[in-house]
Amino acid sequence: MCEKNCPTGSIDCKKGLVEQETCVKCLKCASSCPKGAIEFGFIKKEEEFNPKRREFLTLAGSLVLFSSAFIIARNYTQKTIKKLKNIILPAGAQDYQRFKDKCLNCNLCVNVCPNKIIKKADKTCGTIHIDYKEGKGFCKFDCRKCQEVCPSGAIKKTTLEEKQNTRIALGVVNDDCINCGICVDNCPKNAISKVNDKITINPSLCIGCNKCSVVCPRNAIQVFSINEQKTI
Repeated sequence: MCEKNCPTGSIDCKKGLVEQETCVKCLKCASSCPKGAIEFGFIKKEEEFNPKRREFLTLAGSLVLFSSAFIIARNYTQKTIKKLKNIILPAGAQDYQRFKDKCLNCNLCVNVCPNKIIKKADKTCGTIHIDYKEGKGFCKFDCRKCQEVCPSGAIKKTTLEEKQNTRIALGVVNDDCINCGICVDNCPKNAISKVNDKITINPSLCIGCNKCSVVCPRNAIQVFSINEQKTI
């Protein structure tokens, strides 16, 4: 019952586990449990208070932190920046910082995405994000389901026309292209053309939906993330 009623899919009954990164503490699992077997709270190990021990640990910890804080901060920043360069967000997220601050990781958008391109938070990204690689999915041109279910406004609600003109990524043709023209016929924004027997993508029209990459028989189109979503 708890797994069935969990809106974020965070409960695994077989393993008896709750995924803490995605659980939003809505308490629906607890209220639906007929045995009252689910509780919320903190588990804290009891330890006898020792002022001298705490003073020693505080001093030792301060010395370690003082000597390594700069290195840790620098390395963390570099790793974070590197990860952010590969993150694609749903249309309406605007930019990563705003989205991160508002996203509840409730995974409602993950569950309703028809093409299953929206993924849960993981080691790569601390929030939900778009992953085109698995199954080579694409963002449906006439779909706004993620916007409709987002409870926090992290994915801003827009009109369908606004969504269809929001750039979330950018496609680029590589050297493996055989100029077959299949992508030209499938681009919903008419951003791809064949000029002098060569396929080109117009960056001023491309919204990064990834459909061109899905239909390409040679994997000759790559879609890259952008720092901030733009209306074109």
